[in-house]
Amino acid sequence: MYVKCVNLEFAHSSFERMPEKDVASWNAMIMGFAQLGLLNRVSVLFCEMRFMGLKPDSITVIGLTQSSSNAKNLNMVKAIHCFGIQIGTGEDFSVTNTWIAAYAKCDDSGLAERVFHGIPTDLRTVVSWNSMIAGGYAKKGDVEEALALFYAMELAGHQPDMVTVVALLSACGQTGALDLGRWINKYAIANGFKESVIVCNALIDMYAKCGSINDAYGLFHTMPERTTVSWTTMIAGYALNGEFKEALNLFSHMVGSGLKPNHITFIAVLQACTHAEALEVIQNVPVKPDASVWGTLLGACKIHRDVEIGEYVADRLFELEPQATVSYVAMANIYVAEGRWEGIMRIRAMMKYNRVTKLPGCSLTQVNGKIHAFTVEDRGHHVCLRIYEVLDDLALQLKESRI
Repeated sequence: MYVKCVNLEFAHSSFERMPEKDVASWNAMIMGFAQLGLLNRVSVLFCEMRFMGLKPDSITVIGLTQSSSNAKNLNMVKAIHCFGIQIGTGEDFSVTNTWIAAYAKCDDSGLAERVFHGIPTDLRTVVSWNSMIAGGYAKKGDVEEALALFYAMELAGHQPDMVTVVALLSACGQTGALDLGRWINKYAIANGFKESVIVCNALIDMYAKCGSINDAYGLFHTMPERTTVSWTTMIAGYALNGEFKEALNLFSHMVGSGLKPNHITFIAVLQACTHAEALEVIQNVPVKPDASVWGTLLGACKIHRDVEIGEYVADRLFELEPQATVSYVAMANIYVAEGRWEGIMRIRAMMKYNRVTKLPGCSLTQVNGKIHAFTVEDRGHHVCLRIYEVLDDLALQLKESRI
């Protein structure tokens, strides 16, 4: 009970006072610390459990795996995977599903695929398919692979559920695949998922991220029940699409309806505020702002080309997350927009000192339902010659139109 109420201090105190502890007792504490990603505490408990001569079971392995994946410790996940097989839990599909989700969470979709394909098709559960679709593919925006597995899931006789639909919508939102998102909307209606608030929230988020803000609001407006997440998603959608006035008006209506905003709501509102209003809000809130709040304000400084406040905000971010590439890039872009070359040199020097590396940017475009990715000066596409011919022709037409 204490673990489920996330009161681990009382839980551990009760656990320590037990005269005799069985495997279930140890598992309860391991799962409690695992849910919070406290890998060190979980490791200590596991070692003590082994020292007492108790044999771990499937629940123990699931707890160890979850704590390692929450801590994004890929090597530990691999070690527990090996250990789980050694003690005979590899045939438990609750355990294998946890391994799939863990590898996906640690950004190793290759190992997640190996575990998934190691499960016989007739023995896979809906959770197995969803772990691979949501964690392995949708999380990184791989729409094609996620959709292919969705079709394979249906062919195997498993009915996709609400989790499947939400995962596919997330992938559509990340890649701007609006046509596919609209098809999933129809699929959700046909299969009775549209009644779910969670699915409706995912649809609003997808439409907003794909730039179809009117579709997002139309869905939001017709929802019979709206949660804090519903309002927050719609406010964030307006902010993302530059509809700042509508975002702030919607926030006022939310407060007026009696719903209590959460910290995500305030981040969405900050995105909609002008930069000077936002700085005043951040400096006066009783809770210390984290990197996500400062990052939102730095994005506003980029939009409004405010170097002075941008530098102040960037310094706060560099203190909180010295290895985060996005903060350096955002500040460098502000300097570029204002022609402040000395500032750019300062950012580069800081990145070099903190050993921060920047991966090349990638653009996505959808043609006939297929997603194509491009980086700067990319020549790897199979029709790149034709693409550059068209680009050259467009550039020539643009030049002639200016003349």
